[in-house]
Amino acid sequence: NQASVLPNFRWRKVFFSVFFIWIFLNVVSFTQVAAGKQNILVKNTFLTSALVKGNWGWFYFNHREGLQNIQDQREALQKIIAPNDTVFCFSDPYPNVHLTAIDRIGFSGYGYRRNVSNEAMIRRWIRMGASKLLLLEQDTANELVKPYLTNCLYHQKKVMVFELSAVAR
Repeated sequence: NQASVLPNFRWRKVFFSVFFIWIFLNVVSFTQVAAGKQNILVKNTFLTSALVKGNWGWFYFNHREGLQNIQDQREALQKIIAPNDTVFCFSDPYPNVHLTAIDRIGFSGYGYRRNVSNEAMIRRWIRMGASKLLLLEQDTANELVKPYLTNCLYHQKKVMVFELSAVAR
């Protein structure tokens, strides 16, 4: 009886050791992906799926191309957009994250593009007091905002601010 317990104990010990090493490597791999690291562990691991890597990759790309540019230009944007201005931030795919980054109030494109295919919502926000349009350079090709790209107040490093004219109201 003593002889059968010892091998079972050893196998359990080996099994749990392998299991905890696997969990540890999985956690390390996932946190490296989540932190935007592209080291050899992340690139060659079988522990993190391509879908997870792709989703986190999009998040970091979107941050680098959008929010980070806005954060880096916060002081300049705050000089152009007064604290009492209401801003329409078309490029913000989140609920007012870009506006929060520059400490201003307004409306974002979050949830908007899927539900509205015309400019009725933009006109409504302008009537509600939106006086500035904040967007990223990449969104200037969008047909919904083209009519409002006439009076450029600021254009630096892919970030643009336009005055929403009285004509648009």
